[in-house]
Amino acid sequence: MDIAMPRCNGVEALRLIKRELPEIKIVMMTSIDDDENLFNAIKSGASGYLLKSLHPEELFSLLAELERGEIPLSGGLAARILHAVACEPDNARPEHKLSPRQKKVLGMVARGMTYKEVAAALNLRERTIKYHMERIQELLQLENRTQLIAYAAQNGFDRSW
Repeated sequence: MDIAMPRCNGVEALRLIKRELPEIKIVMMTSIDDDENLFNAIKSGASGYLLKSLHPEELFSLLAELERGEIPLSGGLAARILHAVACEPDNARPEHKLSPRQKKVLGMVARGMTYKEVAAALNLRERTIKYHMERIQELLQLENRTQLIAYAAQNGFDRSW
């Protein structure tokens, strides 16, 4: 999908499609080489970002990578993404939106405790734990409990809370 489309911005179209079909893979293919569009596309669920200046052989190679589960990016874009993430202040990370209680609940669930066990350990009601988990999911912009657990494991919540 291109970013510059008539009547609808490609990133907005990407968001609308991903909302209805979250499993679909959409690669942005554009001549627009700026960080704002690149980051917006990736944050909105793009499976890759390719520039139209690619040679056909390279395009086919990068699309084959997509089928293998890799993220196709035109040369130099991965370095820009890594640089932006490395320069991002710690307080901009999504988990900084969580309260200490939410972090503790997420860590306990990530270690395999049931909501009932977490509630008992924290002297709370199971319904309160469910509410915390729903709110955490919303704050981290994740789709389901499985993604929450994966996020928690990747970010050390299962070890540190």
